[in-house]
Formats: sequence, structure tokens, C-alpha cells
Amino acid sequence: MKDRIEVESLIYQVLSHSIGQMPDDYCAVCEKQHRSADTRVENVVSYIETHLDKDLTLERLAEEFSMSVSNLQRRFKQAFNMTINGYIRHRRLEIARQHLERGLVTITEAAYEAGYHHPSNFTNAFKKVFGVPPHEVVNNH
Repeated sequence: MKDRIEVESLIYQVLSHSIGQMPDDYCAVCEKQHRSADTRVENVVSYIETHLDKDLTLERLAEEFSMSVSNLQRRFKQAFNMTINGYIRHRRLEIARQHLERGLVTITEAAYEAGYHHPSNFTNAFKKVFGVPPHEVVNNH
């Protein structure tokens, strides 16, 4: 399970890097995000992607990248228009959704994989982000 998350994180890193290499007129949204994201923030995203299975705190990230928590939060929000914790939560839910679609995990396993201790909290967060509860994703695939 942990290996799958690490592999998927590496894939997302490669995709992120590839998008960054595209011509600026290829994608206006990508261009705007890429332009505003400085190298340190991009490195934070890469770190997050490779450590999604770990306990990621703002303090740990700030220390890892020699920044204050407030500076890290501000720069990340400017670059990606979302909080770091929101990004982490969304990425974990996205990976859980992909695993549910592929039938790799049960809903309870997906909940724990995404960092939720109670499947009901996972279900509520999942439905808020994707518009459907996880059991519908499982039943449709």
C-alpha cells in the first residue's frame, strides 16, 4: 500500500515537472501557477508528493525548507491559491479515489490511507470534494 502511494507520488512529480516545461501558451492556468510558484514552493510540493504517506505538519515542512511557517503558508497560498493542508488533504483524497476506482482498497482502507481515523469523516470529506460518496465510486467501477 505504502509503495503504491510512493509510486503515484513520483508519477505526479514527473507530470508536474513536465507541465512546467511546456510552452507558456499551452495552458493559461498552468502558466499562471508556474509563473507565480517559486522554486522553493515547487520543492515543497515535490516533498509533499513523495511524503504523502507520512505525518506532514507545517512546522516540519517549514523546518525542512528553512522557512518560517507564516512565510511558507503565504508563499504556497500565493502560488497555488490554496493552503498547504488543503493541498495535502485534496491529494490524499484524490489518491484514495483512484484506489477505490481501481478496486485496490475498501472504503475503510481508503479512509486510513488518506489519513482519516474514522471512515465517516472520510466519507464526508470525499463527498464534499468529489460530489459523491465513496460507495458510489466503488459501485460504478
